Amino acid sequence: MARVGPARPGGFTVIEVVVCCLILALVLYALFDLLGAGTKMSRQELELLGLQADSQRSVVRFLATIQESMEVMLPQPGSTLPYAMVRDKLNQVVVFSLVESKTKGEYDLKMELLTPQGRSGQSIMSGVSRLTFSTLSDGALRLHMTLMTGNRRYAFYTQIRCRNRDAAGL
Repeated sequence: MARVGPARPGGFTVIEVVVCCLILALVLYALFDLLGAGTKMSRQELELLGLQADSQRSVVRFLATIQESMEVMLPQPGSTLPYAMVRDKLNQVVVFSLVESKTKGEYDLKMELLTPQGRSGQSIMSGVSRLTFSTLSDGALRLHMTLMTGNRRYAFYTQIRCRNRDAAGL
């Protein structure tokens, strides 16, 4: 038997179109949210890489100064301090210590040169949140430093031996 009555038109109903638009909007929202999170992560990683590059340059200068010294005067072997004092080839004393910076919870690493003529100091690194020095029995200096920017932290631990220690007869 043939069906008698009005035939259904070939298009979509309004409800079907609205449901399709809602599903499409949810998919687009999730996609944009995912892309935004990726952009935020890449920005944070770029910030961390910048911090690491800046700190690496400063740390290399800092470690070279310590390595070229003749003797670690402070801390005494077996002790740990938040500052270090070394004597260089010209018999000058160099003190490394932390001074408060403008940012709360951060410090600047200051290198101060003590000579018979007086003192001169300069900030050689900023963004330091923690720094400790330990001297080992063989005269090597162990260093633990934590650098920070925003809520990101970069920590490292190294050991430095004074190159000119043997020349000084120590």
